[in-house]
Amino acid sequence: MKRKDSKGFIKEVMKFYEGLSKYYSAKNQKVYWKDAYEEYLQNLHRQQHKCSFKDICMCNTKKILNLYDDFNNAIPTIRLYHAIERDSGNFDHIINPVEMYLPKIVTPRIIDQRIKNQQGLFMLIPIDFDPDPNPKPDLDPEVKTKKRRNRIQSRINTLLYTNKENEAVAFTIPCCMKEKIRKELSNIGISKSFIYPDATHYAEDIADSYLN
Repeated sequence: MKRKDSKGFIKEVMKFYEGLSKYYSAKNQKVYWKDAYEEYLQNLHRQQHKCSFKDICMCNTKKILNLYDDFNNAIPTIRLYHAIERDSGNFDHIINPVEMYLPKIVTPRIIDQRIKNQQGLFMLIPIDFDPDPNPKPDLDPEVKTKKRRNRIQSRINTLLYTNKENEAVAFTIPCCMKEKIRKELSNIGISKSFIYPDATHYAEDIADSYLN
């Protein structure tokens, strides 16, 4: 997407969050994220089966329905749909903006041998927003940045192996073991040229075989 469209889409996501935060201000936050999209999809299902729209108006869910409709009908969102279709083909035009809040592990498209061999995954970092409806304008920039970093990290930690303090657990490979691990990997065919299948790394593997 163009930078202008990308910024416009983020604004639409933020606008959605602001509306949803007001609607769920008195509710538990777990319910806030869990129920919103389910209620929206249930109401879409009811509309498709021509249930009484009066019933929907009678319940608070109509407010959520309007928030989602406004988001999905916004011009930046529609432009995002077009960008996705160019890459992935047709799909249902119902993006869940709540998903923009959550981190994800993404599998890349297999477009060349290197990506196929690496079998790598990517992390999609979520959009950040301040959950405080009345943030302090005089807050120190460093404190504000630290709070923002902590908010994002706490969400990323949901994908990681963490301890009781919700801190990511790191596994350190001792330096003295690296050479042994490389040789074991090489014995099963995983070498530089496997990870980076190009002429330069093939040549390096051949040279290493003579050195070792």
